[in-house]
Amino acid sequence: MGENLPKFPLSTIPLKPCKKFLKLKIAMRNSFLHKMLIFALLTTSMAGQLGLVCDWASFRGDSVGTAWLEFYTKLNRENFRFAFDSTTNAFVGTLGVKIIITDSAGEKIDSIAYIAPIKLAPNEPITRSFRILNIHTISLPVGTYTITTTAKDYLSEIEDTFTTQAVLRNFWDKQYAVSDIMLAVSAEKTTVKDQFERFGKRMLPNPSAIFDLNSPAIYYYVEFYIPKGEAKYGLNTKLLANGKVYKNFGTLWQKGSDYIIYINGFPIAGIADGEYELAISLVDSTGNELAKSSKRIWIAKLPTDEKIMPNEATLQRMQNILSFLLSPKQMSEFKNLDPAGKVRFWYNFWAKNDSNPETPENEFMQEFIARWDYANAAFAQGSKTPGWKTDRGRIYIVYGPPDNVERHTFSSGTNNWEVWYYFDKNYYFIFADILGIGNMKLVDSNAPGEVHDRDWRNKIKGYHIQPPPKDRGY
Repeated sequence: MGENLPKFPLSTIPLKPCKKFLKLKIAMRNSFLHKMLIFALLTTSMAGQLGLVCDWASFRGDSVGTAWLEFYTKLNRENFRFAFDSTTNAFVGTLGVKIIITDSAGEKIDSIAYIAPIKLAPNEPITRSFRILNIHTISLPVGTYTITTTAKDYLSEIEDTFTTQAVLRNFWDKQYAVSDIMLAVSAEKTTVKDQFERFGKRMLPNPSAIFDLNSPAIYYYVEFYIPKGEAKYGLNTKLLANGKVYKNFGTLWQKGSDYIIYINGFPIAGIADGEYELAISLVDSTGNELAKSSKRIWIAKLPTDEKIMPNEATLQRMQNILSFLLSPKQMSEFKNLDPAGKVRFWYNFWAKNDSNPETPENEFMQEFIARWDYANAAFAQGSKTPGWKTDRGRIYIVYGPPDNVERHTFSSGTNNWEVWYYFDKNYYFIFADILGIGNMKLVDSNAPGEVHDRDWRNKIKGYHIQPPPKDRGY
């Protein structure tokens, strides 16, 4: 039977961009780099020698007039000093954290203090970029508080202090409300119940609100408080730039209940570097906004200094993606570059192939990486073979989502096979599980340069498959 796969905005390779617009776009990006460098230097200065950065979010409390305060901390592990411990045969450091919460009158309301070891895995470089993250949760009366956090490296005696003000809203006094937004760099499935677990998702917070090549997707957690009932409510997410809608991610409709938990995210690929506002709203069935919450974020894919270089895994991912687009000579050139050179090559390539240089987004880059991400999620074979290395994954990445998929499932000794149709190109691709072990291989196609084998049916167990009608083109 026919089945539609997800579509993305583009379906063809873009035309070469106009040089005038390309120069303008590169100039705009270079201007942003200068501004982003200033911001990065200011952030580093504020963070101190240990890289301490803090953030917070509040949620409805367990009783009227109270709220749950979640406080997020981040430190840079490479900034700590380590000593070799012969008893454990590992390098170990010692972190001390003290958090003091005072009310608007300056009175101490609560405090948290602890000392924890920082242990490196065997053979792991001390200088490897690594974030030390934590979440502290406290129930407090609604109000305004000052939170002062001090982190100490006990081996170097270096201390960092970060002070912020938290405003805990009363989510009980309104019929409709949206909590504060928790920003995160991941939202993976987990069965571990710890401070990072959110309804089956492991969410690592991002207190800096900066998303770069080492955190290529923006994840968020938010709660909606609505009356009980059967009425439908919409959860709408937008990305704003300079107060205007830059990207609308659409509306998810839910039935009314006491509250709704919402975990979602989106990749930063194809979104121009800069400062944005993440706005999440609760709307009624007619689209009227009932309540909303927002959070400032920064996207900085272009490195502003050597400290924001992508890790090896990110560089390898760049190479894997480019392998579908570069000639052998270009790929050899890319492999021989140092990390900074690879990043420059990566962005220059997408800039040169931007299908619409007049827009701040790079639509070609956005679609291609969206195809890549979908192929990896949908066509992976176990834990050893990622989706991009499979035949179906490769075809999906190169040609895009098919217009229709015709599947023939296992029956009467016949192994699975399926046909992908691309109506605009008049192409078809036939994939078959030749050995009956779930490995779908491309066995026949009419696309130039692809496998063409009229005898493919005889290579499937139970080869008595009836030939398809002639008018289907294969």
